[in-house]
Amino acid sequence: MVYNGYKNGYWWWEKPAGTWVLMKEKKLGYAYDYTKKWHWITSGASIPGDWDYMAWVEGENWQDVWNHLYELKSENVEVQAQVPIKSWWNQSWKDKWWY
Repeated sequence: MVYNGYKNGYWWWEKPAGTWVLMKEKKLGYAYDYTKKWHWITSGASIPGDWDYMAWVEGENWQDVWNHLYELKSENVEVQAQVPIKSWWNQSWKDKWWY
């Protein structure tokens, strides 16, 4: 069952690099509490299956993204980065997103 979705006030395309990250938590529901403290996690949600949580980690460049992943690992969270991509979005959709 999916619970505790999260989105901060930023959009995922506002930084030039990013990746979806799968996380295994120390205890269920923990990711929701600590992901809010970092502005570079723009959104996330719990997911069913082998992993507990999925979040978008963004950065100014690839090194920035990898540094954020190391920071997550320092929280004693198991992480697996998915295919990293250069962020881009049709900006005209910004006003229509989630309405």
